Amino acid sequence: MQELSLLSQITLYILLVLIGLLTLIIWGWQIQVLRGKDMKNPDGSADNWHEQKIFYGISVADIFWPAL
Repeated sequence: MQELSLLSQITLYILLVLIGLLTLIIWGWQIQVLRGKDMKNPDGSADNWHEQKIFYGISVADIFWPAL
């Protein structure tokens, strides 16, 4: 296996950290959906999973499906 150059290693680790941060933000948002909190929209309105159950299903699938 070939060793990566220093610049490639730095770039790789930066990208991995950014992907990890994005994953944590999305995971936190999905946990809030599971707790029943409203999701704020840019136009000032809010979506509630009680009204749109697809959001709840997506959150359940995204959080628990990989564990199966």
